[in-house]
Amino acid sequence: MKKLILFTSIVLLLFFVLQSIFNFKVKNKINLNYHRYEELVFSINDKNYQNIINDFEINHAVFSEFFSNNILNQKDIKNENFKNELFRFINHPDMREAYDSVAFFFKDLSQVKEEINLAFTNINKYFPNYSLPEVYTFFGGFKYGVIFYDDVVGIGLENFLSKNSKFYSLLGEPKYLRDYKNPAFIASNVVEVWCNNYFLKDHQGDFLSNLIYYGKVMFFIKDVLPASKFQNNLRFSKKQIEWLSDNESKIWSFIIENKLLFSQRERDYRSFFYYSPFVKGMPKEAPARLGYFIGYKIVNSYMKNNKVSINELMLENDYSKILNNSKYKPRK
Repeated sequence: MKKLILFTSIVLLLFFVLQSIFNFKVKNKINLNYHRYEELVFSINDKNYQNIINDFEINHAVFSEFFSNNILNQKDIKNENFKNELFRFINHPDMREAYDSVAFFFKDLSQVKEEINLAFTNINKYFPNYSLPEVYTFFGGFKYGVIFYDDVVGIGLENFLSKNSKFYSLLGEPKYLRDYKNPAFIASNVVEVWCNNYFLKDHQGDFLSNLIYYGKVMFFIKDVLPASKFQNNLRFSKKQIEWLSDNESKIWSFIIENKLLFSQRERDYRSFFYYSPFVKGMPKEAPARLGYFIGYKIVNSYMKNNKVSINELMLENDYSKILNNSKYKPRK
């Protein structure tokens, strides 16, 4: 009876501790500012044009500059050419149809916002001196997925309509690219783009630098998005993650045997880190960007075997040091 009472007491204590931690996190949760820029753009007509343009200049100047320069290829929002290009863009039947699909598919952004807010709540704990971004969703004619522009995160929603969207077929995008159009990948993309803005400055272009850098980013993403599925963080399917896990030792052996680790010949290893239909020299089942997975495994081992904080990890640019001190040994 005493054991039962003791066990019950411990369970209740744990419950209250966890509840306190949860409540602390909720109370200190950061809610970023979100703007549905695509809704503003596609609501423009002859009557309200000047009012909305004034709003862009006053309240959305930074992102409007990006949109004008990179989507409409116009330098001056006050120029008559900007107006002409804008109306041509929003009134094009193909663009209008695609936007209507985006508006329907992303009518509710609460899940995306929740994930991004959680990520930046955790990021802010590690890097409180880094400014928090404004978040803009937009429709950019399938040009951009996620961008970081002068402390603004932009999310091109039309690039996350799921792999079966007819628009990707109409655009002739290959299957391997459509697989990355998963809306569950948005938060991971946002954090990676944020990391690239702050930590990619001193990045070297050889295989090892890519391996460790992207491994650091994936470790960071897993830490700041703890509730997200591992495959979503790395932007792989469950089947791909299983294949990578089963073949981790073989992949590492391939890297060593083919002298890729210190290679500076990007054409020999591009598919290890960039979107591609296959990985050069690997079985057809091997997913492109598998360097992200191996890099994560090395960094995960490094963090387990060394007393290193997240801050120290992200600011550490000695990639050989991370590899050597990781004691990485893939299971066979």
